[in-house]
Amino acid sequence: MRGPALTRSIGIARDAALSERPDLRRGMVAAWIPSLSYRGVSFKDETGNRHDANEMSNVDISNLVISANPLNKGMAVRYNGSNEQVGIPVDGGAGITMNVTVGTVCAWVRTDAPGASFRFFFGRTQNWNLGFLDNDFGHYSWGGEGWQSSGFDGNDGLWHLYAMTFSSGIASASALYVDGEFAATASTTFTVSTNKPYLGSRSTQYCACDISDAWLWNRKLSKHELADIYRDSASMFRVARPFAGFVPAAAAGLGIPLAMYHYRHHGA
Repeated sequence: MRGPALTRSIGIARDAALSERPDLRRGMVAAWIPSLSYRGVSFKDETGNRHDANEMSNVDISNLVISANPLNKGMAVRYNGSNEQVGIPVDGGAGITMNVTVGTVCAWVRTDAPGASFRFFFGRTQNWNLGFLDNDFGHYSWGGEGWQSSGFDGNDGLWHLYAMTFSSGIASASALYVDGEFAATASTTFTVSTNKPYLGSRSTQYCACDISDAWLWNRKLSKHELADIYRDSASMFRVARPFAGFVPAAAAGLGIPLAMYHYRHHGA
Protein backbone atom coordinates (compact mmCIF):
# COMPACT_ATOMS: atom_id res chain seq x y z
CA MET A 1 0.00 0.00 0.00
CA ARG A 2 1.32 3.44 -0.84
CA GLY A 3 2.25 5.63 2.09
CA PRO A 4 0.84 9.11 2.68
CA ALA A 5 3.86 10.66 0.99
CA LEU A 6 2.63 9.26 -2.31
CA THR A 7 -1.10 9.71 -2.03
CA ARG A 8 -1.09 13.04 -3.87
CA SER A 9 0.35 13.09 -7.33
CA ILE A 10 0.72 15.74 -9.97
CA GLY A 11 -1.02 13.32 -12.32
CA ILE A 12 -4.22 13.60 -10.27
CA ALA A 13 -4.07 17.37 -10.46
CA ARG A 14 -3.54 17.17 -14.22
CA ASP A 15 -6.70 15.09 -14.63
CA ALA A 16 -8.62 17.86 -12.93
CA ALA A 17 -7.04 20.42 -15.24
CA LEU A 18 -7.92 18.38 -18.33
CA SER A 19 -11.57 18.36 -17.35
CA GLU A 20 -11.59 22.14 -17.66
CA ARG A 21 -11.38 21.81 -21.46
CA PRO A 22 -13.90 19.09 -22.45
CA ASP A 23 -13.83 20.39 -26.02
CA LEU A 24 -10.19 19.41 -26.38
CA ARG A 25 -10.68 16.12 -24.57
CA ARG A 26 -13.23 15.06 -27.20
CA GLY A 27 -11.72 12.23 -29.21
CA MET A 28 -8.54 12.13 -27.12
CA VAL A 29 -7.15 8.60 -27.21
CA ALA A 30 -4.15 9.14 -24.95
CA ALA A 31 -2.19 11.85 -23.14
CA TRP A 32 1.29 11.05 -21.88
CA ILE A 33 2.85 13.38 -19.31
CA PRO A 34 6.01 12.33 -17.45
CA SER A 35 5.86 12.38 -13.67
CA LEU A 36 7.43 10.83 -10.62
CA SER A 37 5.97 7.72 -9.07
CA TYR A 38 7.03 5.46 -6.24
CA ARG A 39 8.77 3.32 -8.90
CA GLY A 40 10.62 6.19 -10.54
CA VAL A 41 9.56 7.73 -13.86
CA SER A 42 5.92 7.23 -14.83
CA PHE A 43 4.15 7.75 -18.17
CA LYS A 44 0.56 7.18 -17.19
CA ASP A 45 -2.09 7.82 -19.83
CA GLU A 46 -3.89 10.76 -18.24
CA THR A 47 -7.11 10.12 -20.22
CA GLY A 48 -7.84 6.96 -18.25
CA ASN A 49 -7.74 4.84 -21.42
CA ARG A 50 -4.84 2.88 -19.86
CA HIS A 51 -2.26 3.37 -22.60
CA ASP A 52 0.36 3.59 -19.88
CA ALA A 53 3.98 3.23 -20.98
CA ASN A 54 5.22 -0.29 -20.23
CA GLU A 55 8.75 -0.28 -21.66
CA MET A 56 11.48 1.95 -20.24
CA SER A 57 14.61 1.40 -22.32
CA ASN A 58 17.46 2.97 -20.36
CA VAL A 59 15.11 5.67 -19.04
CA ASP A 60 14.98 6.31 -15.30
CA ILE A 61 14.85 9.18 -12.84
CA SER A 62 18.24 10.45 -14.02
CA ASN A 63 16.57 11.38 -17.35
CA LEU A 64 14.19 13.85 -15.73
CA VAL A 65 14.72 17.55 -16.39
CA ILE A 66 12.64 20.62 -15.69
CA SER A 67 10.97 22.32 -18.62
CA ALA A 68 11.71 26.04 -18.60
CA ASN A 69 9.05 26.49 -21.28
CA PRO A 70 6.74 29.23 -19.93
CA LEU A 71 3.82 27.70 -21.86
CA ASN A 72 4.35 24.22 -20.42
CA LYS A 73 6.10 24.25 -17.07
CA GLY A 74 6.92 20.97 -15.40
CA MET A 75 8.79 17.76 -16.05
CA ALA A 76 10.38 16.57 -19.24
CA VAL A 77 12.47 13.54 -20.13
CA ARG A 78 15.85 13.85 -21.83
CA TYR A 79 16.71 11.21 -24.44
CA ASN A 80 20.32 10.67 -25.50
CA GLY A 81 19.71 9.81 -29.16
CA SER A 82 21.44 6.45 -28.98
CA ASN A 83 19.59 3.92 -26.80
CA GLU A 84 16.88 5.63 -24.76
CA GLN A 85 13.17 5.32 -25.49
CA VAL A 86 9.78 4.73 -23.87
CA GLY A 87 7.42 2.15 -25.37
CA ILE A 88 3.63 2.33 -25.17
CA PRO A 89 1.13 -0.53 -25.69
CA VAL A 90 -1.26 -0.19 -28.62
CA ASP A 91 -4.14 -1.69 -26.63
CA GLY A 92 -4.24 -0.47 -23.05
CA GLY A 93 -7.09 -2.77 -22.13
CA ALA A 94 -9.83 -0.12 -21.99
CA GLY A 95 -11.10 -0.90 -25.50
CA ILE A 96 -9.78 2.38 -26.99
CA THR A 97 -7.43 1.55 -29.84
CA MET A 98 -4.53 3.60 -31.13
CA ASN A 99 -5.13 2.22 -34.63
CA VAL A 100 -6.77 5.42 -35.86
CA THR A 101 -6.65 6.47 -39.52
CA VAL A 102 -8.05 9.98 -39.01
CA GLY A 103 -6.67 11.96 -36.13
CA THR A 104 -4.03 14.20 -34.59
CA VAL A 105 -0.73 13.52 -32.88
CA CYS A 106 1.42 16.16 -31.18
CA ALA A 107 4.19 16.62 -28.63
CA TRP A 108 6.25 19.29 -26.89
CA VAL A 109 9.91 18.81 -27.90
CA ARG A 110 13.20 20.65 -27.51
CA THR A 111 16.51 19.84 -29.24
CA ASP A 112 19.64 21.54 -30.47
CA ALA A 113 21.18 18.47 -32.12
CA PRO A 114 18.72 15.60 -32.80
CA GLY A 115 21.30 13.61 -34.77
CA ALA A 116 22.10 12.96 -38.41
CA SER A 117 19.66 11.59 -41.00
CA PHE A 118 16.31 10.28 -39.67
CA ARG A 119 15.66 10.88 -35.97
CA PHE A 120 12.17 10.29 -34.59
CA PHE A 121 10.90 11.68 -31.28
CA PHE A 122 7.43 10.13 -31.49
CA GLY A 123 7.31 7.19 -33.86
CA ARG A 124 5.25 4.15 -34.63
CA THR A 125 6.29 1.92 -37.53
CA GLN A 126 3.69 1.93 -40.35
CA ASN A 127 1.82 4.75 -38.61
CA TRP A 128 2.72 8.26 -37.47
CA ASN A 129 6.44 9.02 -37.34
CA LEU A 130 7.19 12.54 -36.16
CA GLY A 131 10.83 13.53 -36.13
CA PHE A 132 13.66 15.18 -38.00
CA LEU A 133 15.58 14.54 -41.19
CA ASP A 134 18.86 16.41 -40.84
CA ASN A 135 17.12 18.85 -38.45
CA ASP A 136 14.05 19.38 -40.69
CA PHE A 137 10.84 18.56 -38.77
CA GLY A 138 8.44 16.28 -40.56
CA HIS A 139 6.74 12.91 -40.81
CA TYR A 140 7.81 9.71 -42.54
CA SER A 141 5.06 7.73 -44.27
CA TRP A 142 5.51 4.00 -44.77
CA GLY A 143 2.75 3.90 -47.35
CA GLY A 144 5.00 5.00 -50.21
CA GLU A 145 4.84 8.75 -49.70
CA GLY A 146 8.18 8.85 -47.85
CA TRP A 147 9.45 11.92 -46.01
CA GLN A 148 6.95 14.74 -45.59
CA SER A 149 8.84 17.95 -44.81
CA SER A 150 7.57 20.92 -42.82
CA GLY A 151 10.44 23.16 -43.92
CA PHE A 152 11.06 24.03 -40.25
CA ASP A 153 14.57 23.62 -38.82
CA GLY A 154 14.06 22.40 -35.26
CA ASN A 155 17.60 22.32 -33.87
CA ASP A 156 17.40 25.71 -32.15
CA GLY A 157 17.34 24.50 -28.54
CA LEU A 158 13.86 25.97 -27.97
CA TRP A 159 10.63 24.25 -26.97
CA HIS A 160 8.21 23.68 -29.85
CA LEU A 161 4.80 22.06 -30.12
CA TYR A 162 5.02 19.73 -33.13
CA ALA A 163 1.77 18.31 -34.50
CA MET A 164 0.30 16.44 -37.43
CA THR A 165 -3.34 16.09 -38.39
CA PHE A 166 -3.87 13.12 -40.68
CA SER A 167 -6.30 11.30 -42.95
CA SER A 168 -4.66 8.04 -43.95
CA GLY A 169 -4.64 7.10 -47.62
CA ILE A 170 -5.88 10.44 -48.94
CA ALA A 171 -3.37 12.53 -50.85
CA SER A 172 -2.59 15.95 -49.36
CA ALA A 173 -5.22 15.48 -46.64
CA SER A 174 -2.73 15.66 -43.76
CA ALA A 175 -0.91 18.68 -42.36
CA LEU A 176 2.11 19.53 -40.23
CA TYR A 177 2.02 22.26 -37.58
CA VAL A 178 4.68 24.00 -35.51
CA ASP A 179 3.70 26.00 -32.43
CA GLY A 180 0.05 26.01 -33.43
CA GLU A 181 0.77 27.36 -36.91
CA PHE A 182 0.27 25.52 -40.19
CA ALA A 183 3.64 24.54 -41.69
CA ALA A 184 2.99 22.21 -44.64
CA THR A 185 0.53 19.89 -46.36
CA ALA A 186 1.38 16.20 -46.12
CA SER A 187 0.27 12.80 -47.38
CA THR A 188 0.40 9.58 -45.40
CA THR A 189 -0.89 6.02 -45.39
CA PHE A 190 -1.15 4.02 -42.17
CA THR A 191 -1.35 0.25 -41.67
CA VAL A 192 -3.37 -1.29 -38.86
CA SER A 193 -0.80 -3.10 -36.74
CA THR A 194 0.35 -4.05 -33.26
CA ASN A 195 3.50 -1.94 -33.54
CA LYS A 196 4.23 0.07 -30.42
CA PRO A 197 4.54 3.85 -30.41
CA TYR A 198 7.78 5.10 -28.90
CA LEU A 199 8.76 8.38 -27.30
CA GLY A 200 12.36 9.24 -28.07
CA SER A 201 12.59 7.06 -31.17
CA ARG A 202 10.85 4.97 -33.79
CA SER A 203 11.92 1.66 -32.30
CA THR A 204 15.58 2.07 -33.34
CA GLN A 205 15.97 5.55 -34.87
CA TYR A 206 16.67 7.52 -31.72
CA CYS A 207 16.39 11.29 -31.27
CA ALA A 208 18.52 13.37 -28.91
CA CYS A 209 15.91 15.66 -27.41
CA ASP A 210 13.75 16.61 -24.44
CA ILE A 211 10.06 15.64 -24.53
CA SER A 212 7.44 16.74 -22.04
CA ASP A 213 3.86 15.98 -23.12
CA ALA A 214 2.48 13.98 -26.04
CA TRP A 215 -1.10 13.37 -27.18
CA LEU A 216 -3.15 11.37 -29.68
CA TRP A 217 -6.70 12.10 -30.86
CA ASN A 218 -9.02 10.08 -33.11
CA ARG A 219 -10.15 13.25 -34.87
CA LYS A 220 -8.42 16.03 -36.76
CA LEU A 221 -8.03 19.06 -34.56
CA SER A 222 -8.67 22.42 -36.18
CA LYS A 223 -5.91 24.99 -36.53
CA HIS A 224 -7.67 27.02 -33.84
CA GLU A 225 -7.62 24.08 -31.41
CA LEU A 226 -3.92 23.49 -32.07
CA ALA A 227 -3.25 27.17 -31.48
CA ASP A 228 -5.17 26.92 -28.20
CA ILE A 229 -3.06 23.93 -27.12
CA TYR A 230 0.11 25.85 -27.92
CA ARG A 231 -1.01 28.88 -25.92
CA ASP A 232 -2.75 27.13 -23.05
CA SER A 233 -0.90 23.88 -22.37
CA ALA A 234 0.18 25.09 -18.95
CA SER A 235 -3.39 25.72 -17.79
CA MET A 236 -5.00 22.77 -19.60
CA PHE A 237 -2.64 19.89 -19.07
CA ARG A 238 -0.47 20.46 -16.06
CA VAL A 239 -0.24 22.26 -12.77
CA ALA A 240 1.57 25.53 -13.36
CA ARG A 241 3.65 26.10 -10.27
CA PRO A 242 7.12 27.61 -9.84
CA PHE A 243 9.93 25.08 -9.73
CA ALA A 244 13.08 25.69 -7.76
CA GLY A 245 16.34 24.29 -9.07
CA PHE A 246 17.31 20.68 -8.49
CA VAL A 247 17.98 20.01 -4.82
CA PRO A 248 18.53 16.77 -2.91
CA ALA A 249 15.11 15.53 -1.82
CA ALA A 250 14.81 14.44 1.79
CA ALA A 251 15.31 10.70 2.29
CA ALA A 252 15.67 10.08 -1.44
CA GLY A 253 18.62 12.16 -2.64
CA LEU A 254 17.26 11.93 -6.18
CA GLY A 255 17.51 15.58 -7.17
CA ILE A 256 13.76 16.19 -7.19
CA PRO A 257 12.96 19.92 -7.52
CA LEU A 258 12.10 21.47 -4.16
CA ALA A 259 8.65 22.73 -5.19
CA MET A 260 7.70 19.33 -6.57
CA TYR A 261 9.00 17.56 -3.48
CA HIS A 262 6.96 19.93 -1.29
CA TYR A 263 3.82 19.30 -3.34
CA ARG A 264 4.14 15.52 -3.44
CA HIS A 265 5.18 15.05 0.17
CA HIS A 266 3.51 17.86 2.08
CA GLY A 267 0.52 18.94 0.00
CA ALA A 268 0.08 22.00 -2.18
